[in-house]
Amino acid sequence: MSKLMCGKCGDPAVGEVTEIYDAVQRATEEGFIVELGRPLSMEFGRCADCAARLAVASQIVEQHPRVRVRLGNLPFVADELESVLAVLSMLGMDVSLPAVERLIDSDPVLWGWLELASVAGAIAFRQRFAPILLGPAAGDWDGQRWGWVTPEDRETLGQAVARQIYRRIEVPELMPPPNDGLRGCGFCGRSHILVKPSLASRTWGLLRDFDPARLGGEGSVLRGYLCPVCRAYAPPVGMGANPDLNDVKRALLAFLDALGKAATYDVDGLKAWAAIPDAEPGEPWAWADLEGLREELHPNRTIRYLDPYEGAKIS
Repeated sequence: MSKLMCGKCGDPAVGEVTEIYDAVQRATEEGFIVELGRPLSMEFGRCADCAARLAVASQIVEQHPRVRVRLGNLPFVADELESVLAVLSMLGMDVSLPAVERLIDSDPVLWGWLELASVAGAIAFRQRFAPILLGPAAGDWDGQRWGWVTPEDRETLGQAVARQIYRRIEVPELMPPPNDGLRGCGFCGRSHILVKPSLASRTWGLLRDFDPARLGGEGSVLRGYLCPVCRAYAPPVGMGANPDLNDVKRALLAFLDALGKAATYDVDGLKAWAAIPDAEPGEPWAWADLEGLREELHPNRTIRYLDPYEGAKIS
C-alpha cells in the first residue's frame, strides 16, 4: 500500500485515504508563488495522532450541545475544534481528553477557542495546495510534520493561544461601554458591567441607535449600547427596528422580577436613560422609583434577585 501525506500535519507515512482534495500544484520562483498546470485531485490521509485529536474534539463537542446546535452538525464543529487542538499540539501542549476537558469546561470557553478555528485551519498541510492559497506555499517545506509553519507563524499562533488561556485567569473588572457611544446603557443607565476585560466589548454588544422620541423623551437620535441584561428585551441590531418604550418596560419589569406583568402593567412616566437629557450614568434604573414599583408589584414580599453583571442584590 502506497503511503500518503496526512492532510493536517503532513506526516508522510499514512496508509489510508480519508479525503480527496481539489488542489493546485505550486512552486516558488524568485520569491513569487506560481501555479504549475491545471488543478488536480490530491489524496490525503489522516495520521494516528490527528485521528486521536479528532476523537477528542468530537467528545468535547458532544459535551456542549448548545454550541453544537448553534454552529451546525457534530462533524463540522468537531473538525473546527480539531484544527485548534492541532495548533496546541504543534506548540507542545497536552491535547489528551483529560487535559482538554480541563481547558474547555464551559460553553463560553469553547466559543473562545473556536474563534481561532479559521486561523488554525489555514495552516493544515492540504491548504498548501488550495486553489486559493490560505497557508504557506508548497515550496517551503522541509519534509517534516508541521515543517512548513514558519517561526513567525508559530509566534503569532502562540500569542493567540496565550490570549485564550489568559481569559481563564483574568479577574473580572467593572468595564464601561465602548467609548464610541453613550457612557451608560441606553435603557437602564448602568455605567459599568462586571466582566473580564477581554470580553467587555463583546458583552456590551453592538453599537445601536436610540431615538429619544420612541423612548419617552425628545431630541435627535443618539448612538450607544445596551447592557446584556437589557439587551435581552430589545430588537436585534440590524433588523430594521429601533427600541421603543415597550422594550424599556419589559427590561425594567424583568429587573424587578415582574416580567409576567408586562402585558397589563403600565409604568407611569417611564423613560429610557437615553431619553433623559444630560443624565449621568450610574446604578441601573437609578432615576426610577424602584422602591415604589417594588411595593406595588410585590406587596409584602422581600425580593431577592441576582444581577450577573453587578453581583447579588437584596431588596
